[in-house]
Parts: sequence; C-alpha cells; structure tokens
Amino acid sequence: TLKANAGPLWNPAIGYWRAHRNAWGPYVNASLENPVVVPYMSGLWILSPKMRGRIRFGIRRTFALSEHLSLMPSVETVWMDRRRFDSRYGAEPEDSFLGGSFATVTTGMKLSWQITENWQSYFRFQMFDVINSQARRAVKKQDVYYAKCDWPIFRLGVEYAF
Repeated sequence: TLKANAGPLWNPAIGYWRAHRNAWGPYVNASLENPVVVPYMSGLWILSPKMRGRIRFGIRRTFALSEHLSLMPSVETVWMDRRRFDSRYGAEPEDSFLGGSFATVTTGMKLSWQITENWQSYFRFQMFDVINSQARRAVKKQDVYYAKCDWPIFRLGVEYAF
C-alpha cells in the first residue's frame, strides 16, 4: 500500500530572539507499506526565511516479538540541497549529486510495547553519523560541545493514536 501525505510546514522560532524569522514551506511523506521491508521518503522544502531543502530516504521493518511487543530496525540517509548544505556546513558541497549532497546516515532500533489500542510506549536507540567528508571536516573545526560527527541518540516515549 502506498501511504502518502503532504502539507504546509510552519515552524516559528518561539523563544529565540529572531522569532520573526519563521520557517515555512511544503513537505511530503511517502512510504510503500508491505510485510517485507518498508521504503520511505520525507521531503521538506523551506521557502522562507531562506530557500533550502532536504529529502530523507530510508527503509524499516517491524518484527512482532509478541502480541504487544515489536522491534523495528531502520536505516536512513539525508540528501541536502546546496543551500541547506551551505547553511549547515559553511560551504556548498564539493562533490555534489543533483545539486546537493548526501550528508548523514542514521541507523536505529525501536522497541515498542502496545499498552492499549491507542497507547504505546517505546524505547529507541539511533546512531547518527555524518558521512560526507567535507561535512565531517566542517564539524570537526567547530569548538562547541555539540559539534560531533557521530552521535548516539536514546529516546523513551509514549504515543497516543486517535
């Protein structure tokens, strides 16, 4: 089954001194739902305050461990247009692909427990890696604590579906 949605994105920078510089633009999400492996993409094109875009491509698969417990491994890469790459890493990509560059890969696992029909809790582990050599050099030149090329990400959460 092809699942898709699209719409406008409005992201005001609430709490920041440049709050008047709201980001907005269209987005689209699509996935090919099936029992083997689910390929998906998520596109976002920011029109203001600066035009820039990115597309996430990934695959995921859900394994039922029991009636209420499931495990979902996934892998995802992100392509950025030249303007987004420049705003993120300080220069346009040297080795571009379709005017932009693949910059990151995120691999992960999500363990979900279906509490009721509508409530679910989860634990998610992801590994975020900057794979573009130019982007890695740009990140390593930064002297802020969060400038890292490889990040482990842990999340605990509860979801409600209606």
